[in-house]
Order: sequence, then C-alpha cells, then structure tokens
Amino acid sequence: MPSDRLLRLQEKLHSVDCPTCHHTLSSLVLRCDANLGSTCLALSQCTHCGAWVDIEEAQTIEEEFREIAQSALAAGCRTCRSHDLRIEYRCDLATRECFYEATCRAAGHQHRI
Repeated sequence: MPSDRLLRLQEKLHSVDCPTCHHTLSSLVLRCDANLGSTCLALSQCTHCGAWVDIEEAQTIEEEFREIAQSALAAGCRTCRSHDLRIEYRCDLATRECFYEATCRAAGHQHRI
C-alpha cells in the first residue's frame, strides 16, 4: 500500500466522526480480504456504538455540518418557517449524546435536527 494513501487516511481519521453517534473514531483497520484483487478497505469501528465506518467514503465533520446547515436553512424553522437560523453542534454531557440544533433567531424556537 502506498504510504501516501496511509498518511491521507490517518489524517482523515482525525476529521471524521461516527455518523451514527457522532463520537470520535480512534483506530484504522485495513480490510484487504473484503475486496479481493482491489485496494484494501479503510475502516474504523466506533468504540461507543460499534458502527463500522468506511473512512474514504465518510464525510468530514466540516462537510457534514455544511450539508446539515444548508438543508436546515432551506427548510426554515419548523414552527414559524423563518430562514434566519443559527445551527450549532451540541453534546449532552449527562447522556453523552451529540446532535445538531437549529435556533430561530426571529422567535427563539429551538429544534434538534
């Protein structure tokens, strides 16, 4: 395996979180038996929820935030339909659950995305 691919994968691992529970991923596993005759799959298993993530296909945290924010802004506030929203990424320390939240700047409505 070319070392530049491995370095690129290790760098991307630090900018990708689990798409299921949004916890950080910490290890990289190369599965060369899954695609015989092809490149090895670069996977990481979330230590929090157990989900497997394909690092090369996964969105970075910035890409995911941009996509979610664009979608929420286009839809508007669920209560008053205002498109003046503040989108934030939040984590609840008690439950260790992470989520995106939209706050309507016009009326103060808050909704999980």
